[in-house]
Formats: sequence, C-alpha cells, structure tokens
Amino acid sequence: MDQGSGGPASAQVVGDRTGTLVCGWRLERSLGGGPICESWFAGRAGSKSAVLRILRQPLATHAAARAAWVAASWAANRFYHPRVPRVLQDGADHGGAPVVVRGWAKGAPLDHVVRTACMDSKLVLRLAEQLLDTLEMAHAHGIVHGAVAPSNVIVTPQGTVRLVDFATTPDPGDRAADELFRARVLASPFAAPERRASEQSDVWSVGACLHFAIAGCPPSSDPSLRRAAPDADAALAALVDRALAVDPRERYESAHVMLGDVRRMMAGRPSLAPFLAAPSPSQAPAARSVPPSPAPPSGREGAADADFAGAMAALAPSAASSIRPIAWRGNMLLFAAIAVIVAIAAWVMVHGRRPERPSPPPAVGPAESSADPRPPASDYAVRSRNETTSLATASRSPSHASTWALSSRRA
Repeated sequence: MDQGSGGPASAQVVGDRTGTLVCGWRLERSLGGGPICESWFAGRAGSKSAVLRILRQPLATHAAARAAWVAASWAANRFYHPRVPRVLQDGADHGGAPVVVRGWAKGAPLDHVVRTACMDSKLVLRLAEQLLDTLEMAHAHGIVHGAVAPSNVIVTPQGTVRLVDFATTPDPGDRAADELFRARVLASPFAAPERRASEQSDVWSVGACLHFAIAGCPPSSDPSLRRAAPDADAALAALVDRALAVDPRERYESAHVMLGDVRRMMAGRPSLAPFLAAPSPSQAPAARSVPPSPAPPSGREGAADADFAGAMAALAPSAASSIRPIAWRGNMLLFAAIAVIVAIAAWVMVHGRRPERPSPPPAVGPAESSADPRPPASDYAVRSRNETTSLATASRSPSHASTWALSSRRA
C-alpha cells in the first residue's frame, strides 16, 4: 500500500528489489510508486520499521534536482509535530540514486480510505482540522509542504492523520532542474492553479483533499463542491469552495484562518466562509515560499527518535482558536486581567497591612521621696540606731568618748 508516493501512481516499473539491502535497511515490500519516487517498507535489526524512498530517473541523475529533493525531505525535521514522521537518514542506493528514509506511519493513504469507506461531514471536518493544524505549525516555521495530496495523507486505524513527504523545492540555482522538478511535482490535480509553492497553495491543496473525500474525485478546472456533490452539507461546501478559489485573493488567507473556521463549525457555530471579503489587490498577501535550505551531506544519518512510537500518537487538539480579525479581543482581555491583578495586589499592600500598636508610655507615679521607703521603726529601734551611731563617732574622737560614757551611766 502506497504511503506517500508524492502523486498518482506511475506506470513505471522498477525491477523487484525485495530483500535488497539499501543504506543498511532491508526492503521488505513495495508501497507503490509516484512520478518522482518509489516507496518501500523497510526494516533493520534492532530498529523500528521505516519507509525508504528512492528518487526516480531522470531526476536521480540531475545534481540540482537531487539536492533539492533531499533538502525538501529534510524540511520535516526543521520543526516538531506529532503528525509529521521524522526523517531518519539519507544516502544512495547501489545505482547512485538518492534515498531518504523516514519513520513508518501505520495506516492507509486517504485515497484508499475514500475508496473503501464513507466519510460524513464530521469525519471530513476532523480530517481538515488535523491537516490544517499540522500545516499551521509548518508555516509558522517558514516551511511549505508543496505536495499535499491524498497519497501523502495517512489515516491511522484510530482516525488520526499523518502528513508525510514534504516536496517543496528550495531554489537549486538551476532553472532547468527547477522546471523539471516543478513539472513533475505540480502536475498533480491536487496542486494549486498558480503552480507555485506557498502557504495559500497548501490551503488550496487541503481544499482539494476535502473535495476528494466528499465527492470521491479531485476538483476540476472550475472547482466547486456544490456542483460535484449537490447533497453535501451547504456550510461544509461553502468552506471547501472558499479554499478552492482560483484567485488566491479569494481564498482563506492562511491555514490559521481556515483552521479557525473549521473549529467554529465543529463547535456548532456558523462558518465565516460566506462573509470573508476578498482583499483588494493592493492588500492581497504576498505568497511566501520556502527559504533556501542547505542540503545535508550525502550519507548523513540522523539518530532515530527513541520515543518515536509515542510521538506518533495523536494529540487531542487544543480549544477552538479564533481567527486573526478578532484575535485582538483575546489580547485585550489578557491585559485587563493583568491590570485587575496588579490593582488588587497594590490595595492589599497599602491597606491590608495591620498597623503596629504603639508601646504604652511608662506609668507616671508620685514623685519619689528621699525618705527611707521602709516602714517606720519603733522607738526602741530608733534609739538603738542613734546609740550605735554615737558609739561609732566616739570611737573616732577621745573627747567625745568620755562624754558618751558619762551620759550612759547617768541614764
């Protein structure tokens, strides 16, 4: 089963390579082929399974095209998202053709799922949300997928999505190679009409995948889901037709804006697709292409992620996000909440502190007396004290001693 062949199946037949060892990986079974590469399910002792992609001729013999294809494949490792399998290594096969090895995503391509199962509006919205959430992250890092198609959208048994095989082309500096590469990649019916890799071309390709999931066929030269599937939900058809607008100025501005509209519909609110006015030519956003990225050296091998299986698990999406025209309201609410918290903290600091009680002044009593504070003594005690004092004085003066003795005898 093809897992990300990069386009519709090709009639080109390559000799059976089952069991061949390529870049240390043993080819176990073919996953099909596309216009630019063939894909194989491969295994290696002591390692998880992987998908091994081999570039086809004549691209494999053109140096600039080879470098561009390898660099575009490594773009998946320039950011992290649980729905994007990591590239493990690159190299060359026995014939010199470039090889890229990425993690295995268990599941089936969207085109196979559509042929074998019926997808209602809820499933289609869930598919759109996951694709747009992944592309929003990639676009935030300046990376455009460039080849979003049912063959590159893997649906797992749990119903989650994996987006594989980035194919956007950095400028290789060779016009002939660039034209050849673009002719093969952008010849897909799921490529945007302007035939130029940009964020809005990825939005168009997502709309084409949704058209395929609902109507069972890719969009025509005059795309309209309402004509291809008259029984489709009207709101969903308006959303898909908005994404499939031939004029980029009439499409959703970005994956972020379309994701907000999809989540509105999932929450039971009306879609904004019929009310989004097309910007004037002077206000139309310029299409952003992928900046040049240096190709990794041939034969470079990246370490496999030890938690790759956990990263493959689908993560629950966050709460519904608002679209950019009303994003300022969330910022105003945040600023208001911060101001209230600061005001409360200031009030507590100023008024909430208990005043310290002043220490009581010392008790003021009557003036201290120079008299002896002891209770009054009896007359006998006073007389004894006086006699003792006189005796001490007489001992110091002989003249007084005789006087004191005489008075004592008289008494």
